[in-house]
Parts: sequence; structure tokens; C-alpha cells
Amino acid sequence: MTLIARFWRLSRVAVLYGFFAVTVAVTNYLIVPIALLVGGGQGDGLVAQRCHHRAARLVRRVAVCLGVVELSLRRTERLASPGPLLVVANHPTKLDATFLVSLMEQVDTVVEASWAEPVSYTH
Repeated sequence: MTLIARFWRLSRVAVLYGFFAVTVAVTNYLIVPIALLVGGGQGDGLVAQRCHHRAARLVRRVAVCLGVVELSLRRTERLASPGPLLVVANHPTKLDATFLVSLMEQVDTVVEASWAEPVSYTH
């Protein structure tokens, strides 16, 4: 890989992570509180979960559009099964967990092992 190609790839990854950080901040501190106020307290947990799901879908689309990742989605219908479901993401970045959340409308808790406490908790 040439120096220019490496720089271009690193630039796209930096843009993606910057976009990810801004999306998380805007979702948590602006969109979710407004949605909860407008919703009038009915189904607060589900409202917040849907907001996070939509934000994760946006991040996934931007990642693909930037060419940072190539996704091959198979058997995603398993993520929509009714009832409790435990999904484990096995990559050290937060992107794989974000991509999983983008495919699941209802996610109660996302935990990162190194922190041993929830990264995103909506109940």
C-alpha cells in the first residue's frame, strides 16, 4: 500500500470515528431527551432504544459509504427473534457492536468487557 493510499484510508477512518463520536453525543444529549419530552413518558425505554438504533444505522451507512468497511449481512432475521437474546460482539472496536445495534430495534444494554459496566444503558 502506498503512502498516499495509507493516508487516504487513515483519513476515512478518522472521519468515521469523528462522525461516530458526534452521533453518540447528539443522540444521547439532544435527540433522546427531546424524544422523551415529546413522547410524554410513554414507553421511555423503547423510545431511547429506537433513537440509538437509528443512530447506529446512520453510522453503519456512513462507514460503508466511506469505504471503511465492507459488510456481508447474512441471517440477520435471527436478530429480530422475540424474547431475550444475548449477542456478543468479539472485536476490540465499538463499531461491530454499533453495527449489531443497527440491525436490532430493541437493545437493552451494551457492555464493553474492559469497562465492566454499560456503555449504553436505556431502560
